[in-house]
Amino acid sequence: MTPSDFSGLVLPFNVESKNGRVYTSIDKVADYLMVTLTPDPSITVNLNDVVGVVDNYEIKEDGLYISGHFSDTPKYRVLKHFLDADLLTFVPNGVGTGVDGFVKDYHLTSINIVDANHAAFNNKVEVK
Repeated sequence: MTPSDFSGLVLPFNVESKNGRVYTSIDKVADYLMVTLTPDPSITVNLNDVVGVVDNYEIKEDGLYISGHFSDTPKYRVLKHFLDADLLTFVPNGVGTGVDGFVKDYHLTSINIVDANHAAFNNKVEVK
């Protein structure tokens, strides 16, 4: 199975998430963004959970866009079937300061892949 590429909007700005948060900007991005399949979001990345790498990101007026590629790992081989069925989506993982639902000083540490029904946004990252 050849790993796929992905690209799209992963964090929209000025849109209220399902958990009541509004992200207005990103203040810092990790030097190396990894894509993980992990049940427990953490700012620490477990290398056993890595399924891909973000090659490029762009912070635009409306949000954070990413593009990258998956790595051929055992977790990717299982993950691919769920991505093809649109059951999973990409979400940002990081830390920030919340004031009245607005997240400030957001530091992006990684991108997680989670159950699409439990994602904070209805964003769509295309898997090619």
